[in-house]
Amino acid sequence: MSIHYYLLSKGRVGRQKTLSYFPEDVKKNHLTFVTPKPEIAEHRKHEYSKGIDFFGVDPNMLIGDKFLHVAKHHVKQGGRNFVLVDDDAALKLFNPETEKFSSTRKCDQGDVSRYLLKTFPKILKTHQAAGLGSLSRFSTIDWLKENKFCRLNRKVCCISGYDAEFIIPLVDNPQLSGLWCQDTNWNLEILLNGGSTYSDFKMVWESNLDPVTNPGGCNLYRTPESVNVSFLRIMLHYPGLISRGPMKVHAHSFLRIDWKPFDSPGYSVEKGFREGALIFRGELAFQKKTVQDFLAAVPKASVPWYKKRMKEMGLDKERRGLFQ
Repeated sequence: MSIHYYLLSKGRVGRQKTLSYFPEDVKKNHLTFVTPKPEIAEHRKHEYSKGIDFFGVDPNMLIGDKFLHVAKHHVKQGGRNFVLVDDDAALKLFNPETEKFSSTRKCDQGDVSRYLLKTFPKILKTHQAAGLGSLSRFSTIDWLKENKFCRLNRKVCCISGYDAEFIIPLVDNPQLSGLWCQDTNWNLEILLNGGSTYSDFKMVWESNLDPVTNPGGCNLYRTPESVNVSFLRIMLHYPGLISRGPMKVHAHSFLRIDWKPFDSPGYSVEKGFREGALIFRGELAFQKKTVQDFLAAVPKASVPWYKKRMKEMGLDKERRGLFQ
């Protein structure tokens, strides 16, 4: 099975954005629309659904678990490399002659198809994760030229491909179930286990979707409290690498990741324990929580793992004791 694109959507019947940026041959032969089972019939009433393959999932499945579910589904179909696609992005292709990006809707569709079905798959053959770059973050032509239109070992998201054989054993872990910031988890698991990530800027994505005026996706059920608990959890999974970022609308903007350790060998989870403990204590204080509050909020089956990790990090040596 060749590379396959899985567009994940929830709560946006009749309001599909990303799909319109894919050429017809890719949509009809290399793309599957992943949506809650009850929404499939509603989507099929719209023109954009013609010729599209649908894969229905449990309406209550959280996004991180949905990622893993899709990966396993892809393997069952005989595939290996697959791409997860958000439903609220615009795609743009770089034209080397004009040195400008143009909407893939306006580009030669053959050029767009060649990139999606030939250029991008080649990247995934040499990296365990690859994604389209974000135009909003690195938009200057000088930066692109200087960095050869790519960036290594940073987070790929929104339009991101993975090697299923590499990623599934790493993330098929009950401790990672139900976490927000699933892109972060997957990228860090790859980098911590000898893999590499690659962001390609020959085609880019951008998104300016307003969750208030165009609701849907994770915003339907993501709450500040569930995000805060996830931050505490991933701070223990990746000690020293995760800290609180600026307070903005999107959940991922609460999160700051230190990628510098991956620019050269040397980081290990154990080496991050000391700094991670300081960050975790600070985040608990910021959220005005006790350890008992935290442990009460994580999945019951995972409590022993989190207790063990906190002891490894020296967090059981607090003056009052963490586990009283």
